[in-house]
Amino acid sequence: MVTAGVSIMARSLVQTIETQRFEQQSAAIEAAILDRMADYQQVLRGAQGLLAAGLEVDRAAFRRYVEALQLAEHYPGIQGVGYAVMLEPEELAPFQAAIRAQGFPEFRVHPPGERPVYSAIVFLEPFDWRNRRAFGYDMFSQQVRREAMQRAIDTGAAALSGRVVLVQETEHDPQAGFLMYLPVFHGGRDPGDSASRRERIAGFAYSPFRA
Repeated sequence: MVTAGVSIMARSLVQTIETQRFEQQSAAIEAAILDRMADYQQVLRGAQGLLAAGLEVDRAAFRRYVEALQLAEHYPGIQGVGYAVMLEPEELAPFQAAIRAQGFPEFRVHPPGERPVYSAIVFLEPFDWRNRRAFGYDMFSQQVRREAMQRAIDTGAAALSGRVVLVQETEHDPQAGFLMYLPVFHGGRDPGDSASRRERIAGFAYSPFRA
């Protein structure tokens, strides 16, 4: 009986220690993820400031900004840094013509179809073969992305999407992903309330992640 009692107590003690260890490790992992997300948010705040400064930011200037960040070295896990504009239906045709005139004759906003409002990825660096697949993609056309974009507009703060399959993925080894959005408003400043934010949204600094 004494041996059985000691055995039960020992097993209970081991379980308690293992539970505490698991909780400590989980808390450490959670803190590391939150710290990493805060770092990514700061990257987007820099892009937001660049785009909202009232200066004409072209493709070359945006590329230089992202290259200076040295993403692969300092921000592992991030797929890129980009900018997506918001468009009214009457703005779609002239917008596509303007991008084609920049040396992208096949450019189009996709997926095709008539919608009450569009978004389009204009910049996404590094502009490698994988990120080129997302060039012109209308993220607002997809529900999970749209929910995060609308949340970013309404709060004026960074918003994370739910799980998605990035358009950068191919049939070979596709991975789950998610996106972080930070709104950019016409005039450069946050209007301060959700109704005004919806009226003055210009686009989003954003980053895709392969989870």
